[in-house]
Amino acid sequence: MEMSEEAGPDESMEEEESADEERPTSAARDLRSWLAGAPLPARLQIALGLVAPMLITIVAALRVSSFTIDDAYISLRCAENLARGNGLVL
Repeated sequence: MEMSEEAGPDESMEEEESADEERPTSAARDLRSWLAGAPLPARLQIALGLVAPMLITIVAALRVSSFTIDDAYISLRCAENLARGNGLVL
């Protein structure tokens, strides 16, 4: 039987542990340390976790608000015409 050249489970675990040792353990104080793998400070994590989804929701709502109003008006006009006996016309 031939041995494959793939790393065994023990070898891959050692590689992961050495990669973890290279990462900074203190909170990031600037962009470079954050890009190097340092975690963000807890307050910044909370702020980003609250502000980012709100901003995304507001931007998405502003982008589609004009289409929502227009579509609702079309439905209203069709319902009025149907109620007056004119059928489903605009």
